[in-house]
Parts: sequence; C-alpha cells; structure tokens
Amino acid sequence: MNPKAGAQTDKPMTFWAAVSLGMGAMIGAGIFALLGEAGTIARSAVYISFIAGGSIALLSGYSLGKLGARYPSAGGIVEYLVQCYGTGLFAGAMSIVLYIAAVISVALIAKTFGNYAATFVP
Repeated sequence: MNPKAGAQTDKPMTFWAAVSLGMGAMIGAGIFALLGEAGTIARSAVYISFIAGGSIALLSGYSLGKLGARYPSAGGIVEYLVQCYGTGLFAGAMSIVLYIAAVISVALIAKTFGNYAATFVP
C-alpha cells in the first residue's frame, strides 16, 4: 500500500480551483433543483434567468476564490467571517446560520432528486 494514500496535501487550494468549486456547486444545484420551476415561471424567457443566475454565480465564485487566495484555511466561509468580524458572537451566530442554510440546501436537492426519481418508479 502507498503510505501517502488518503493523506492530505500541504498545498492550499488555488484561486481558480476555489472559483470553479463555488461556481460548480451553485450552478449544479441550481440546474438540478430548479430547472422545472424556472421553465414553468419564465416560460420562453428561461434563458434570461439562466444568464442572470450564471452571472451571479460567476461573481460569487470569483469573490470566494479571491477570499480563498487571501485567507487560505480549512475553515472556509467561517474563516472569512472571523477575518471580517473577529471571533465573537456575531461571527459565531452567522456561521451557525450558514450551516443551517447548507442543510436546507442539501435537503432541497434531496427532495428534488426524490421527486425526479419517483417519476421512474411505478
């Protein structure tokens, strides 16, 4: 067996890797969970909503990439809160809110996947 298999590397995530990670998560989850809803609401102008959503995801991914390059840490968004507001009640409360938002987001994707998968089961 390779002694280094599964070991963490010492290299921090690069700027473009962080941008790609942020964009991929937002665009992937958005397309998977909201494609049907976007088509129902926007009808023939659905492409405009995807252009707007893609632009917002690009800007968000870019800003997360810049933050990741500036403050390389395993803490992610919580580290950025601490860098901005210091270690205190506000940063702690906002980090909890971010974790709750992530759980809700994952639940939305799981529910949507279940709804899509149910169409294939009689």
